[in-house]
Parts: sequence; C-alpha cells; structure tokens
Amino acid sequence: MRKLLSFLVIALLFIGSMPIGTALPKKAKATTENKKATMIVLKLYPAHSTREYKVIGCDTADFAYGGSDTCLDYRSFPWERKGTNNWGRYSPGDPANSFLMPNLTKARDMGGTPKPVTVPGDMATYPKFWGEFYLDVNPDGSKSQELLKWYAVLDSAGQVWFDPDGQFNDPRYQGSADPQSPTYIPGSITSNVMARIDPIKSNNTQGPYIINQNNSDYKDRVYVWDRNTEWKIGTDRTFRFGWVDLPEYAR
Repeated sequence: MRKLLSFLVIALLFIGSMPIGTALPKKAKATTENKKATMIVLKLYPAHSTREYKVIGCDTADFAYGGSDTCLDYRSFPWERKGTNNWGRYSPGDPANSFLMPNLTKARDMGGTPKPVTVPGDMATYPKFWGEFYLDVNPDGSKSQELLKWYAVLDSAGQVWFDPDGQFNDPRYQGSADPQSPTYIPGSITSNVMARIDPIKSNNTQGPYIINQNNSDYKDRVYVWDRNTEWKIGTDRTFRFGWVDLPEYAR
C-alpha cells in the first residue's frame, strides 16, 4: 500500500553541552537563559518512493542490497544515487567489509553482546519508511528557515535510526575496541576509534531505537543524544521521540 501509514513526534530540546560519558539529567534545572524547544511531526514515506510516492529502485526486492535477479537499482531513498546503497555496507564474499543494518534482538550473542551482520538474512533489517527533519527551525512567517537536516528510517524490525548525512551504518557498541572495556583487544582502537560495530570513520548513525511495542526491548521513553566528540562532530542536543499513530504492521 503506497500511502502514508504513520507519524512520529520528535521533541527537540536544547539542554546545553554535556561532557562525554555524562548521563542525561534526570531532572530539569533552571537556567539563566532561555533554551529553544521544538516539536516536529515527522512524516514518513514508504521506502523505494519519493515524497510524491513515485517508485524508485526495485520495490519488489525486500533487501536494499539485492533480492531480485532482474533488479539493477537497489535504491531505498530519494537522496541515494542510482548504483549506490545508503543502508549499511555489503561486499558479497567479503565479510570483513560487510556490516548490514541489524535486528537488535537477533544480532547479538546469548550474553547480549552485539554481533556484526555480514550476510542478508534474519539478523538483517530492511528499510520500510523514511523521513527528514531539521534540528533548527527559525520561524519568520513566509521566510521561515530550516537548518541542520537529519534523516530518519523505520526498518522492518520496528527500529528507528537517525543520521545527519543519510548514509546509515551499524553504530552499536564494540567493546573489543574500547580501551576502557574488559573485553578490549590491544591495538584494536587504531582501526575503530569510535568503538562501533561498523568501524568506518564516517559512521555517525544513531540507533537503533525500538519503536515496535511488541518488541521486548521497547521503552515508552526514548531519548537521543547527538554527542559532540573528537571523532564525531555533533550538536550536543538531546531529543525525545515517540508515536502519534502506530502503523498497521506494528499492531
């Protein structure tokens, strides 16, 4: 069904800069200056379509990297160029350079440690809906400006991902590359400075955030912190998001 099924509400809150490793504040504190807060209704569009619901790519292929012998265009989003893929990384026959977008519940070991997804299958997810929003909205009547565009994707596992450049990578924590982790492998930080499953340095994706209420990992309060670090430029902004209306498949 090629029409809008759902909306998300995203509350963007300016809470000031926070040092790396600092937990989010549990209570609001008074400040000497006003902080802007913005509430946005994020309209979602079906994957393999434009805002005008024009089909792009092979919408009969379930997976962004393939699935149809006759499909030559695997685009899932309108900002992708034909012949490119912005949903994870996949190099057939080369698992060391393949990091597909994961199903959080399945792509982990018995102890809950994340595992990379290197081949299409049950542990991988497919984009179902996409949307765009802006972190800065300056209202001025007909001259209103929208700045700092971000992209959002709702996948087949009911997970939401955010990314400022539209290239989604697996950002889950990789303890073996974190010197402060007991599972750290000496020297591994050299090739994975942000300690993420997909070690590519351009990995600035946020997620996954479970929005499927039938998932055991679902939480009714979800916060996103766009941290500004030495390795990833961010806004140090925090926002909370949730459903306005649930899509049919999540019920």
